[in-house]
Amino acid sequence: MKFNGKTSPDAADQWLKDLERIFDVKMCPADNSVRYAKEVEFLQLTQGGKSVTDYAEKFKHLICFYTLPLDVEWRCHKFENGLRGDIRLMVARLSIKDFAALVEKARMMEKMKNEVEGQHPQQPQRIGGPSRSKPKHEERRRPYDRPHHQPQESRNFSPQ
Repeated sequence: MKFNGKTSPDAADQWLKDLERIFDVKMCPADNSVRYAKEVEFLQLTQGGKSVTDYAEKFKHLICFYTLPLDVEWRCHKFENGLRGDIRLMVARLSIKDFAALVEKARMMEKMKNEVEGQHPQQPQRIGGPSRSKPKHEERRRPYDRPHHQPQESRNFSPQ
């Protein structure tokens, strides 16, 4: 049973459930249950809140527990799909098939993204100038204030 990584999330989940059933049927000895747990952890691994470097280290550690044969392209595809969306979007267009190059490019993209975000902090923009400037007396009029004079027609009006 081989997972090619080019299927929908539902198909991947079904594949994982099938793999778990195979392990249950084979009644893997207790010493293999840790290996099985690490393999499942690898299959579910994503970057999440980790840096690309930490994610790559965890990926390299857990891939040792993966029991099925895998090729370089699948390894790259699995790593790329586990990246956070913002970094994955930048890296995916490059179609890198070398794992070391993919990790390095993802690190560079993360570094560039962090530098750009550091230069342009996301703060709400104020409209209408600096907040400390005081309006002149004439400009303090509230929108609901009425003018002090009455229109010409109102003054001449007398009720009957």
